[in-house]
Amino acid sequence: MKNKTLVEDFSELKELTKRYLEARIRLWKVLLLEKITKAGTYLLTFLTIIVVLASLLLLLMFAFSFWYGNKYGSISEGFLISAALFAFLGIVLILFRKQIFSNNIIKNLGKIMFEKDEEDQQ
Repeated sequence: MKNKTLVEDFSELKELTKRYLEARIRLWKVLLLEKITKAGTYLLTFLTIIVVLASLLLLLMFAFSFWYGNKYGSISEGFLISAALFAFLGIVLILFRKQIFSNNIIKNLGKIMFEKDEEDQQ
């Protein structure tokens, strides 16, 4: 069995500590990248759904306006009715924006950011 000097022991301890800290930093980088990716994916999906639904609603309003114009003889009245419905929907969304959007976004991003890792649970 080889006897090591105190200086060699401290040198080895310093090297092991340095490698351990570098490994922990790499682990935190990977975990941060994973959480940012999940959050970004969630936000991108949320925005995509909002854009698709808004486009669908816009097309439905155009269809209604033209149908109303053909049925009752005034396309402009159809567009006015559609505009009134959009205004009403806008007011409802403004009044309930926290309950509809903010709380859900914060809750879901909180789940993503503060979820326990499998290692921590064991």
